[in-house]
Amino acid sequence: MMLQYLIRRRLANEHNLSLILKSHPLTTFHIENHAHIDPKALRIIAKYGSHIQDLSLRGCFRVTDEILLEIAKGCPALRRVDVSYCSRLTEHSVAPFVQACKYLEELHVERCSEIKGKI
Repeated sequence: MMLQYLIRRRLANEHNLSLILKSHPLTTFHIENHAHIDPKALRIIAKYGSHIQDLSLRGCFRVTDEILLEIAKGCPALRRVDVSYCSRLTEHSVAPFVQACKYLEELHVERCSEIKGKI
């Protein structure tokens, strides 16, 4: 798939992701272990990913609380989300994220080192 090619070549930038998401209403979107993805590109998911139901950003350390909450607002169809190993996430975004995602069935936050205490 074109998305996997872009990720392997480190071309998953704001422009390319917006082209993909505008032209293909994807329901599954996985960018895993992609440390170099620009935060602007992550925000494109929120802007154009309204059909996404299964999202994995596992290991994308640039995912922040702010970006996660933008995704919650822009992707209302989310059912499964994996943000494990996203070391910048804190417990402050988890509850609002779950509340905003009305159809959410699974949220994976394993090894998010900044999430402390109960969520």
